[in-house]
Amino acid sequence: MDDESNGQFRRLERLEALALGIVGKIALWQALNQAAELDAQLRGLDYEALARRGRDQHSRTEVFRLQAARLALPHGIK
Repeated sequence: MDDESNGQFRRLERLEALALGIVGKIALWQALNQAAELDAQLRGLDYEALARRGRDQHSRTEVFRLQAARLALPHGIK
């Protein structure tokens, strides 16, 4: 599907990329939290708090992503 640079489909693509980036960040915080159990150099950050913040960011972004999907894909994917 091709869309102008400020069209509904482009907005959906941008929000999809943002959501994926946030999910990746959450996975990183979770991995670092596990690795910190074995490596003292990784300790000192509250990875659980960072992951919670990421999940909050993702849930807020998800509202906009789903709204953009409704507008960009009104007839479903063909």
